[in-house]
Amino acid sequence: MAVRFYKDHRNGLIDDHSQILLPCSYHYIGDFRNGLAKVQLDSLWGLVNERGEFVVPIIYDKIKQFSCGLIKVKRNGRYGLLNGKGNILIPCEYRIERLDDNLFRVEKDGLYGLYDISGKQLLPCDYDQICQWDERDGRSGCAPDGLFKVRKNGSYGIVDKSGNIIIPCEFRKVTRYGYVYDADGHFGRYDFSGTYLLPCEFYCPKRIGDGFVSIYREGEKGVLDLETRSFIPNTELGSGYRRITENGKWGITDKDGNTVTGCQWDRIADPHDGIFAVKKDGKWGLLDKTGKPLVPCLYDVILVPPAKRSHRCLWEPFKVKRDGKWGVLDLNGQVLIPCVWDDVDRWCHDLFGVRSGETWQAVNVKGTK
Repeated sequence: MAVRFYKDHRNGLIDDHSQILLPCSYHYIGDFRNGLAKVQLDSLWGLVNERGEFVVPIIYDKIKQFSCGLIKVKRNGRYGLLNGKGNILIPCEYRIERLDDNLFRVEKDGLYGLYDISGKQLLPCDYDQICQWDERDGRSGCAPDGLFKVRKNGSYGIVDKSGNIIIPCEFRKVTRYGYVYDADGHFGRYDFSGTYLLPCEFYCPKRIGDGFVSIYREGEKGVLDLETRSFIPNTELGSGYRRITENGKWGITDKDGNTVTGCQWDRIADPHDGIFAVKKDGKWGLLDKTGKPLVPCLYDVILVPPAKRSHRCLWEPFKVKRDGKWGVLDLNGQVLIPCVWDDVDRWCHDLFGVRSGETWQAVNVKGTK
């Protein structure tokens, strides 16, 4: 058994027979833990065993022993991990955070990766963020163990602990149930084998029964059958208007059965203040309540405002997208904000925020009805 002794304000080790195991040359020698004791010389640290042999040389700025026998070390401002024999598991290149008994998250130059307890690198330092799923409950459909939510270049995905991509980093949000949301707020779904079950073209889901969800798709309200993944639009449009269909195309009739617009449209969104967003050949436009075109089919996206108007706003505009840029139309189809912005957000009344790159600015417009 090794015992500390002191001489001239220095520390050493002797055995039970008073034989010197370690000369009295060190500023500090700690208690033995898992058969190892910390040793300090000047400002550097190492580890020695009970025979006085250095298992970890005195080259580190800091040493921390874990109860499992692993050793966290710091050198030149970076951290690494050693095993109980002093072998390097993780080189001193990172900031290290222990996630559980078997996993370590590492960070280098602002990017994150994963190592396991054996020193195997599970994920390279390619990610802005790596998160374990919250295990607060065990409800069916949750992400299984061994999957991680990751962020790369500002978008989220899911990878497994072997680094295989389950859901690509292409989404604004991913959930523990496999739902994904794109930059425009539409959601889709993956299973945890990486199969894309639903494309990102739906929003405002509300479960209405086993296997069925009330949902919107490009302004159309309908029902989604989760088993067949088919979308069934509602025929009722409100205020007596109805969708009609013929040869795969859609039209509108009024409450008296008179045709407002014939079956020529690929999609018809639910009306907003008597205005219909319609889609043809991949582009969207606007019709008034008589079927007269307000806006030709020029836009890639027209976001129909919610049926329930905000108490802060007397009117609700149409947010539109064209050639990858966003703008705003008023209720007469007139351009309030041209499609030249990376994003547009309604702040209140006639005040909008517009974004170019990472910079937001305010635009005050006068909406008309």
